[in-house]
Amino acid sequence: MAASIKSKTLFQVRRSFARKEPSRIPRPIVLIVCEGKKTEPKYFIALRKMKRISPEQIPIIGGEGGSHPRSIVKHAKFLKQEFKKEGLSVDEVWCVFDRDVHRGIEAAFQQANANQFNIAFSNPSFELWYLLHYKDQTSHIERREVIRKLKRYIQRYHKAMEVYQILLGHQSVATKRAQDLRKYHRDNQDQETKNPSTSVDQLVSYLNSLEGPGIA
Repeated sequence: MAASIKSKTLFQVRRSFARKEPSRIPRPIVLIVCEGKKTEPKYFIALRKMKRISPEQIPIIGGEGGSHPRSIVKHAKFLKQEFKKEGLSVDEVWCVFDRDVHRGIEAAFQQANANQFNIAFSNPSFELWYLLHYKDQTSHIERREVIRKLKRYIQRYHKAMEVYQILLGHQSVATKRAQDLRKYHRDNQDQETKNPSTSVDQLVSYLNSLEGPGIA
């Protein structure tokens, strides 16, 4: 697996950095490792482009490390180590994954915390973040119902669809709703039962605070 990861991810990033003078390498370098191959990467790549931040500053990896949250954290750790071998220092790591039907969510959180990785976690699915752009969702909801409700607002929605620009005008209200859900679940220490909830807004807010010199 390591060889394929290097060819798909590290080679591209290494080549990009090689074209830059050391003093011009953007900081901080933020590695985002996503569970999905399409939905999450497409969203964050669109955000990166809008902020005019280069891929060298924010490498976004999707669907390479398996679908289980613990595998995603393990893969993020592996990538950070491989970047270091290439002389690239990763300042922050974000692991993006869902509750979905996965077991052992708490173990994934513990593993991420042990490595000082950040987590953008959604329960039940990443699309809850999208739905919060349009409506409050305070009662328990299953992932299929999230999609069904989302299609009331984005009628032809599918996982490969680029929706960042569609949602952008509602981002602030979605952030407020995500914050309110976290307050509601404040006394619940079990991530698996925090339905509905999402911390994707925290990653979005962090990325919004960055500025980059390059165009993605």
